[in-house]
Amino acid sequence: MTIIKRDNLSIQSEVVYFPSRSGHRIVAYVDQADDCSDDADFVIVTPKFGESKKNNLQLAYQLAANGLRVLRFDHTFHVGESEGDIEGYTFSSAITDILSAIDFLELQHNVARVQLVANSLSARCALRVAAIDQRVFRLVTMVGVVNFQHTAKEVYQRDMVGEFQRGCMQGISDILGHQVNVDQFLTDCIENNLHDLDGSIHDVRAAKCEIFFFNADRDVWVDIEDVQQLGGMSYLVTVATVEGAMHELRENPKAAEKAAMTMIYVCKAGELPTDKGSNMSLILPDSKTLFAQNRIERERLRAAAPLRESEQDFWKAYLHKYNILEAVGDYQDYLRLIGNCLGPVEPGLVYFDCGCGNGLFGAWCVRDMLSRSQELPAIPPVYFGLDLTAKGLADASGKHADAGASLGGLASKMNLMYLRFDLDDLDGGSPAAVRLPFEDQSVDRICCSLLISYLKRPEVLLDELYRILRPGGRIIVSSMKPYCDLSQIYKDVVDESSGEQTLQSARNLLSAAGSIKLKEEEGHYKFYDQHELIACVKQAGFKKAEAYRSFGDQANLVAAGK
Repeated sequence: MTIIKRDNLSIQSEVVYFPSRSGHRIVAYVDQADDCSDDADFVIVTPKFGESKKNNLQLAYQLAANGLRVLRFDHTFHVGESEGDIEGYTFSSAITDILSAIDFLELQHNVARVQLVANSLSARCALRVAAIDQRVFRLVTMVGVVNFQHTAKEVYQRDMVGEFQRGCMQGISDILGHQVNVDQFLTDCIENNLHDLDGSIHDVRAAKCEIFFFNADRDVWVDIEDVQQLGGMSYLVTVATVEGAMHELRENPKAAEKAAMTMIYVCKAGELPTDKGSNMSLILPDSKTLFAQNRIERERLRAAAPLRESEQDFWKAYLHKYNILEAVGDYQDYLRLIGNCLGPVEPGLVYFDCGCGNGLFGAWCVRDMLSRSQELPAIPPVYFGLDLTAKGLADASGKHADAGASLGGLASKMNLMYLRFDLDDLDGGSPAAVRLPFEDQSVDRICCSLLISYLKRPEVLLDELYRILRPGGRIIVSSMKPYCDLSQIYKDVVDESSGEQTLQSARNLLSAAGSIKLKEEEGHYKFYDQHELIACVKQAGFKKAEAYRSFGDQANLVAAGK
């Protein structure tokens, strides 16, 4: 199997609309190359829970580049453009949507058979469709959930399915950052035998099509033994492992690309590539075409899902959910990396914590200063924390006071100041512009931790940070990486948990991460890879930019100077 890049390949994406069998409008894209055959196979790519059709754009273009036609859609009662709020999401509604997509292709394109590609939770729904609809001739699942009860137990560290079966109602509750009618969801799940491994075994045995299960070797949500058991249920089932991957495959771009190419090979050849190689060549589409379509769909999503609340209200509700990070080893490693890049806290220096949140970096500064100083410095260092919400600043101030008290209460060794400020108000470029409250070249060290992803114009802030940094000063700018996966970090917290309060805090963290991911999906936030982050920092004028990976390999960090 060889990979060929083609820069002159034209792929078209057509917006289509069709009704679900329950009468709700579904919005979808049909993707195909200009030279695609009219009788080429159709692949239906189903959306992952909490994601839209845009998240499947790259995969769809890779399939289209290799001669396949693709239909990707938004589920009803879900995120995206299709009808219905995610509060009403059920497996049955998702199954109905997939069947409706097959109906649409049969009616509009005279298609008698289709392939299904599904990811995570949507794989369970796709497996049921394969069991009941013989128009599906091949199913490929990527890190598919095959035992919802087990996965939910791993995520929430309680048996929510079992509790419901014993009569415990759960109402409207948070599932990975989305408010869902859990009672309705679980009722549907259990009544239709979609909740446990036995149901998946039944569907595998009933399916008359080829099934390929791709599992990730670092997946903490799916039990590989469950997947292997399904592999033994039918000669039509093949199980393959994606090495070096977590449940969010895209977290590891190299592993994700290899898995995607293998999956495309399967969709074309009906088998896994062998170690001896293959004479089949697979094509990668033009990245410019892909990026252009991504911008179009990002704008559509932003229009379809405008901000439901102000940024201040959003962060006021979610910021406290990150307090647990202070006890997470991976986050402490991240803070130590910031400290190593900025250097030790020194007397007389001015430290600017831009977007200080609940004050975790500031607390590190206080502890670092106090742990190395035995007497009051002649000129204490200055810490200046700036954030959007009053609650965040209050939490930061309290945390810093506690940090000082824990080391003898010598808080006077560092001057601590705070300001509430909306960084989206910065406009720059004119004498009357709104600017940061610092004189030119007045700050020695800047920490801009996990902030720029959430700003409307991060380049304006970076220009301001360059203005206020002294020559010889240092800056840290960081972002969660695209498609970050906090599952292992979460699992480590849970495994070390000493009580229900810590467990609930860990669940809150996962919920907050899900909410932020949704806003990224809707086009309001952007996470940066290392190349993008370095480019942003250099564009502002900073020199000697060096990139690092930290926070359990889930955050990108750039250290630079002036």
